[in-house]
Amino acid sequence: MVIFLTRTYTCPSVYDHTTVRDSTVRLHNLYPVLLGGTDPRNLKVLPDDAIGGLTGRLIWVIEKSRRANNPGWRRDPLVATRRALLREYLIHDLQRISRLQGEMSVDEEGMNLYDAWYDELSKRESHDPETDAFFHRCHTTALHIAMLLSLAGRDDLRITAKHIKGGIALVEQQLPEIKRVLLWSGGSQYEQMRAKYIQYLQTNKGVATRRNLLRHCGVSADDFDKLTSTLVQDGTIVLPPIALKGETVIKLATGDVPPK
Repeated sequence: MVIFLTRTYTCPSVYDHTTVRDSTVRLHNLYPVLLGGTDPRNLKVLPDDAIGGLTGRLIWVIEKSRRANNPGWRRDPLVATRRALLREYLIHDLQRISRLQGEMSVDEEGMNLYDAWYDELSKRESHDPETDAFFHRCHTTALHIAMLLSLAGRDDLRITAKHIKGGIALVEQQLPEIKRVLLWSGGSQYEQMRAKYIQYLQTNKGVATRRNLLRHCGVSADDFDKLTSTLVQDGTIVLPPIALKGETVIKLATGDVPPK
């Protein structure tokens, strides 16, 4: 599935897919769409070849905090009616979009905005093999998002500077987050524990007491101390000399987590 999704990402008009049971099957006019959700810890099942290929082509929607619970039995009838109407409008809009065809174009202001951002992006340095795949494709992703924003609001297949700006903004939001997500892609026990350790610090503004962090990780004190020592040596965390309420403090060295 990873190979199939990666190879058909460019939406080929004809694609020969080889299967075990049916040999080669010729597929026409492919436009694959993947919509999924998971706990980040489940990313450890991804094979290594997916990290550089498939994940670099995905748009990650990352929830930083838990939303308010809504059991539903106190729902306002007026709100329910509005949601039903919105659903009908959305279905109608998607049906309209599905009938559009032709080549999309970008106006001059949009092209200038994109070119300026692309030039600035090309001057940035990225040396993390975990996130290079997304970084080196993010300019294309920005254009894809701009296309979607255009289709959501108009029928003339024109991409304006407003759409380009929206695509760039979402990609810029993704760039610092993609590293945090891919921390969970490691399959070994050490990599998973490291990701859990670092994420807890990140959600607590980069600092936590040893006791709370040990309780969160759910490992033995010996294993915890070994991991802490390793993270200190590779520069991920620091141990400030000042204690917090008499307890040892552990702090992220910087806002950016170095590669494994």
